[in-house]
Amino acid sequence: LSRSKDALQSLPWSTIEAWSSRFENWEHVDNTAMLVTGKMLQLRPDLIVDIEAMANSDNSWQRRLAIVTLIEATRHDARWAPQLEAMAQRLTGDRGPTMRKAVAWARKVL
Repeated sequence: LSRSKDALQSLPWSTIEAWSSRFENWEHVDNTAMLVTGKMLQLRPDLIVDIEAMANSDNSWQRRLAIVTLIEATRHDARWAPQLEAMAQRLTGDRGPTMRKAVAWARKVL
């Protein structure tokens, strides 16, 4: 999937939401963000609306996927820095240890 530009351009975000609702660890999240969703955002900037909505999910793995997706996109294109900064600020109070680490990681990227 990560090697197919066509797939990344056509994969519905609803599929990502369905997959991520079943994630059980940070490795699934981070690999998905680095290999799939970060690239999707670079190819399809309009997905930012869906990613920002995911950051408000009740599911902590989906919140992590949202911020790590933006981290990955920002590492490749600084134009995403304002959105990453805003999301990191919003998620600063998240008590989950994997979220605290993701927010700290975001701040290092910025």
